[in-house]
Amino acid sequence: MRLAMENLTVTAKEETLLHGVNLTVKKGEAVGLTGPSGAGKTTILRALMGILAPPCRIIGGGIFLDDVRLDTLPPRRRRQYNGATIGFIPQNPMTAFDPRLRIEDQILETLRIKTGLYGERARVQICRTFDRLQLSDAQRVLKSYPAQLSGGMLQRIAAALLLLMEPAYIVADEPTSALDEENRRVLVHLLQEQKPSSGILLVSHDIQALRGLCDTLVVLAQGRVIQTGATEDVLRFPEHQWTKQFAQAEKQTEEGTWQWKAL
Repeated sequence: MRLAMENLTVTAKEETLLHGVNLTVKKGEAVGLTGPSGAGKTTILRALMGILAPPCRIIGGGIFLDDVRLDTLPPRRRRQYNGATIGFIPQNPMTAFDPRLRIEDQILETLRIKTGLYGERARVQICRTFDRLQLSDAQRVLKSYPAQLSGGMLQRIAAALLLLMEPAYIVADEPTSALDEENRRVLVHLLQEQKPSSGILLVSHDIQALRGLCDTLVVLAQGRVIQTGATEDVLRFPEHQWTKQFAQAEKQTEEGTWQWKAL
């Protein structure tokens, strides 16, 4: 099984955002995607999840889930693949939740629709998954509204919901950015446990997470793939200036000496 972009080209009015991008994620492997701000990573995520908004549009290539071409499906059919087949962990966890509803109501409704799990069985599974992500006091968390919880806690709740749905593919957008060191390790470990049964695309600037999880690393800049290969090979033998700086970031000892720079 595979989730793949083949020669994907995306434009917005007169600007080309992606230039013939090729990217494949197979079941049982994790692919890391990194690059400077404005490289096109968000466009890739939106295209994969079927949420490109006008004026963005695909003008070349396609997106494939096994033998199904996702980018040509009607919106309603395309949305059916999100959640249980292609799960998404957003960078901003507030966007994953309706601020008007309690966390419990949102998780239970999503599980009922996407997996058929409901009632007490669903609650037991939710609490077990919360424990795995070190979300203590599950009952208080479930009765809370999103605004009553921290960004880091919402990030872990979004990850918990994803794990509960057991998707065939996981697309994660900077999932460790709102987490402290301990919870970052917990999340990466859970993704490692999920990898044998799922394909994972990790969009991140977290070198330790990329090294710990990803078999392959893809570097994107100005809408083009500028380097791809085994994660350690890309980090040890970077081919472009941004990648060289990125690989050196882990060695910086003085806070503030590392700055993201566009190519």
